Amino acid sequence: MRRDTLLVVDDTPETLGFLTDTLDGAGFTVLIATDGASALELVDQITPDLVLMDAVMPGLDGFETCRRLKNEKLLTHLPVIFMTGLSETEDVVRGLAAGGIDNRSVQFIGTGVWDTPNIGSETMLRGAWYAAPDPAKRGDFERRYLATYGRPPQRLATLAYDAVALAGNLARLKQGGDFSVAAITNPSGWAGVDGVFRFLPDGRSERALAVIEIQGDRSVVVSPAPRSFARLTN
Repeated sequence: MRRDTLLVVDDTPETLGFLTDTLDGAGFTVLIATDGASALELVDQITPDLVLMDAVMPGLDGFETCRRLKNEKLLTHLPVIFMTGLSETEDVVRGLAAGGIDNRSVQFIGTGVWDTPNIGSETMLRGAWYAAPDPAKRGDFERRYLATYGRPPQRLATLAYDAVALAGNLARLKQGGDFSVAAITNPSGWAGVDGVFRFLPDGRSERALAVIEIQGDRSVVVSPAPRSFARLTN
């Protein structure tokens, strides 16, 4: 039976050793390269099924190495996964660009990390969707906060507000309050500034978010956040 071949590109011996042992134990054939130039030479001889690429390396970094791989006609569809601690939006865009991803043929879907004022300046992300709290509702909270305290709130202020509001709601459920697991994990959830939310018995939490599309210099809600969990409850 043929074993899938993975190429691991990283300049850190510890990382290479860990990944090699893990992937080999999982049944993969593992090739290694310690820099971008070596990776390109190796791929000229053997085409792997997947490349695990460190983004930050001396010489050719992972982004440039990926770009050169994708410029080869026979390697256009070779999948590349970046292994990196880089998390800024511009780093994500660099990775997408290096992979030759075309936002006209691919629907980008992101997270609330993209919920920033200048996200539309990244032209590659225009048309992308991400999940985030309803901006109108949060904007109302921010205006009231500014009027009260004379300064804009920190981004996590809404979570603190929701936590205090939840405590108040639990305290009013009955004489002396009801802070039991059953009360806290009410399937109907609780209203919050960032949308309705609920806690599940297994320790997870859920929040109803809007789907927002990046359109140039503005973001537009294309699917409003659910107002309750009624239709989402199994």
